[in-house]
Parts: sequence; C-alpha cells; structure tokens
Amino acid sequence: MYNYVIFNDSFKELDELFYSDIKDYSNVYIINRSNIFRSKYINMIFRIHLSHSLNSKIKLPFKSIWYKFLFNNRFTNDNELCFIFTAGWYHPGFYKYLKKKYKKSKFVFYFSDTVESKLRAIPELSVQYLKKQFDLVLSYNYEDVKKYELKYTSIYYSKMSDSILKTIPKFESVDVLFIGAARNRLDIIRKAYAKLINAGLSCYFFVVSDQTLEAYNDGIYYSSKAMPFKEYLGRTISSKCILEIVDTKTTGGTLRFWEAIMYDKKLITNYKYTKDSKFYNPKSIHYYSSIEDINPTFATNGHDVSHNYNNENSPIYFLELIDEYLSKQKR
Repeated sequence: MYNYVIFNDSFKELDELFYSDIKDYSNVYIINRSNIFRSKYINMIFRIHLSHSLNSKIKLPFKSIWYKFLFNNRFTNDNELCFIFTAGWYHPGFYKYLKKKYKKSKFVFYFSDTVESKLRAIPELSVQYLKKQFDLVLSYNYEDVKKYELKYTSIYYSKMSDSILKTIPKFESVDVLFIGAARNRLDIIRKAYAKLINAGLSCYFFVVSDQTLEAYNDGIYYSSKAMPFKEYLGRTISSKCILEIVDTKTTGGTLRFWEAIMYDKKLITNYKYTKDSKFYNPKSIHYYSSIEDINPTFATNGHDVSHNYNNENSPIYFLELIDEYLSKQKR
C-alpha cells in the first residue's frame, strides 16, 4: 500500500465530487490548487506565476521558489509515496524536485479530459516526456489510450452522502436538464432544446460560454461562469432526465453518465460506448447519434429508474487500480 499524494486541478467547485470517498483516508493527502495557501493573495500570485497560459507567452523565472511549499511528507507511516498529478499540474521542474527529494516514490499522471484538449491548453505538454518520466500515465479516453499507448481508467468520482445531499438546495422539477459548455456544439444544443420544448417538455438548459449569447433569447440560460456546485447538484437531483451531448472525440465515460447512474436519472446521450456499460438499459438510457434520433417521450414515460449503483465508480477503486498497475510492474 502507498501513501497517495493527489495534486488535483480544483475544477471549479467539483472537488468534493471527485475525491470525497477518500479524502479522510490516513494514507491520502489531496492538494487543491485553489487553496494551497491560507492567504488568498499569495494563492493568486502562485497561480499566476505557474499559469500555463501566461508562461506559454512569456517564460516567467524563479517558479521553483514555490516547490518546497507544495508538499512536505507528514504521513505517520513508512509507506512508499505515490504522487498522482492531474493535467493542470504539468510542471516538469516540480517533478524533478520531488524525484530528487523522494527518490523511492512513484509518479502517476492522469488525463481526466482528452489529450488533445490538454495539448491546446498546455502547449509545452509532452506525452512522450510523461511516458519516460512517470511510472504510469492514465487516461479515461479509449482513443487516447490506443493512440498514445496509455493505461485506461474510468473517470472516478464520489456519490454525495445523504448528509451532504440534505444541504443541497431544491429546485423545480424539469423533464430534461442540460448543463455544459458551448464549445463547438452550440448549434446542436439549441436544436436539442427546440425539439424538446416543441414536444411539450419542461427543460432547463444552462450553457457556459466566453461569448455573449444572451441575444439568442431562446429560453436557454447562458453564462460566462460555471454553475455553483450546490446548484449544479441540486438541479441534477431535481430533474427527471439528463441530456448529454459529448464531444465527438470523447470515447470515455463522462460525468453526466455517472450522475445519471448514481442518482437514478434517465439519460439521453450520444456517447457511443454507452451500450457497452453494465448499466445500459434502453428503458432508462436513450442513445442517439443525431438530434433527429431523440425521442422526446422517453423522458416522460412512466418507467421508474433504478440503476442499482453500488459505488462501482468510487475513487476507492481508482487507488486500487493504480496499486494494481504498479504492482504488475514490480513482478
């Protein structure tokens, strides 16, 4: 067994979703980019100094001054350390620092989004470098696993406990819920909304975009900011059916899929591997390849949904998977 040190991307307010099941384990230490330092001012300077966007334009010096503050081993046992990095923590200088200080440690890199999207966001990122320097490189995306010869992992995250769910605000129930970024799929999102509304369904669509889209005035809620975590979860739980519109390059299980499974919601999805899942049931999961394929009555028919989820996607199994992969390397 390892002592796991997880450098997490702090994706908006969704940290609780990802690692809630393991955050209190004695052999797990989670480092979130958004709250490394007690001072918000120092934290802001740190994030700016190590910003991939800024450093792609101008290489800022002295980034190593932060390294000693990011992790000091406080585990009370002698287990071997295993560092797990999400893509936002791509900092080769920091890896060298840790490898020098903790010579017997293991290093794992985890792509929880497509490699292509991370290459766009982090121009200096090199998959070949990662494969040479890390003991294990994981991806949730089947195509990336094949293309770059990586190891596959599900996109693990935690179902909220009943005690946390009691604190989630309640919203008016809707037939179909969509929450997502516009990216290059806004036309598809708007077509889906129009089809469902015209069929008489109640819908709540929340689209995040850098562009000003209020001019559409089509009933969709547009925002430049992501929805707050508790509202996001509250609206998910209050809906009857979740609509998922995945990027065509996505070939791994998604958050929307697991939300539907965990909270017993119907799912309308264009994720082409859905039918391979043990949870697939055409009465509760409706696959479509184009908007024209969507059957609006699916969302409102009287079938009760029970996916019988039993923590199959808990991050507990993420750590077990890593341990299994690393153990095989020792044989």
